Amino acid sequence: GEKYEFFTDLLWAAPIGLQFGEGIKAPTRDWEYLLIPGENLVPVDGQYRMQVTEELWEAAYFDHIELIAIDHPIDTEVFSNEKVGPPSVSKFQVHSFKRESLRAVEKVVASNGNDITEVVSARDGIFTRLFDQRFKQGLVDEYYLELDLGDLSNAESVQLVMTGWMFPTDTSINIALSQNEELNAPRPPFISMPRHHGGETIWKEVVSNMGFPGGKTKTIVVEVPMEAFENADFRLRISSSMELYWDEILLAVDAQAGEPILQTTTLLSADLHYRGFSARLPRLNNGPERYVYDEVTKKMIWPPMAGNFTKFGDTTELILAEDNQLVVLASGDEMTLVFDELPPVRAGWKRDFLIHSVGWDKDADLNTISGHRVEPLPFSGMLQYPPLDMGEVNTSEYKAYLEHYQTRELDTGKFWFLNEN
Repeated sequence: GEKYEFFTDLLWAAPIGLQFGEGIKAPTRDWEYLLIPGENLVPVDGQYRMQVTEELWEAAYFDHIELIAIDHPIDTEVFSNEKVGPPSVSKFQVHSFKRESLRAVEKVVASNGNDITEVVSARDGIFTRLFDQRFKQGLVDEYYLELDLGDLSNAESVQLVMTGWMFPTDTSINIALSQNEELNAPRPPFISMPRHHGGETIWKEVVSNMGFPGGKTKTIVVEVPMEAFENADFRLRISSSMELYWDEILLAVDAQAGEPILQTTTLLSADLHYRGFSARLPRLNNGPERYVYDEVTKKMIWPPMAGNFTKFGDTTELILAEDNQLVVLASGDEMTLVFDELPPVRAGWKRDFLIHSVGWDKDADLNTISGHRVEPLPFSGMLQYPPLDMGEVNTSEYKAYLEHYQTRELDTGKFWFLNEN
């Protein structure tokens, strides 16, 4: 509880205006549940405090944020099912695994032939680079990890617990790729298993998209389809052409423990204000870029979007419930969240947390749809972005919210004047 440290980024499954190609809009999922280990959120004076900062050239739209405590026996580990991917693999779930049932994978070999078993056996901040060529930011030559899972003949349930990060493309890169006949778009990770035919081994795709960690370092849980293994050959390959880096890969074999206890904390306050931009640390050991909270510059480094952001001040009522009344952050903004501390955890148990948010993110890339301005505001249930109309959202209460809160317009001319001097 002595200082703030960068933890991870938010809203990775909820891009709006992002295009995979000209007119091909990326899907969006407005909710996420990110795991925060208990040692990373220490209460001070009976309160849990965190800062949500906007460090990039984008707008962040938050409808709801809540902090959920996860109490579980000290000999278990919990993981959220936080990954970006199709609904079939990314539904909300809290995994509770017996610690003794988590182990390193027996052997891991990269497509270039390197044995990386030791490299991914522990979470130590040293990430693997598995590809040889980077065509564009976020797009690399296709590679694979081959995992030998050992003898699983008697196993009923197997999961991979994978910690890593992803360097993404952006809308401009995606559109350029869609117009380049020689390059395909990045393919998300897929799983293949061996099939033996007359002395020859071929690899059959069994999971077309296993999901991936969105943005900076996160841990995902991947179900291994046990029924797809053949001839007691418990190997699999994870292939992709996305720019992914892995730190740790663990195997969970029949590891399911009892259900943890989830408790929602009470939000005491939320305050929106201008802060500036954190200093950036250089990438180390193939890891992601990080930020230093205590080193900040007040100077604007991105040209502001047009339109109206949320006015500074108390925004508590806006994020208490999912009601489409949003807190909209501009580059350099910060929202301070304060939650009431829960009673102490019982003896022999540990407390971790989930930060549950509902919201969206819009990059100011020149090819992002409506990326030059804040509006139109997104809302839950919209069929596309930009929405054709506001439908049932456009109530008198919603109009009152716009008039009271969405009143802060940034001076784009001032930005250019400051940066000329």
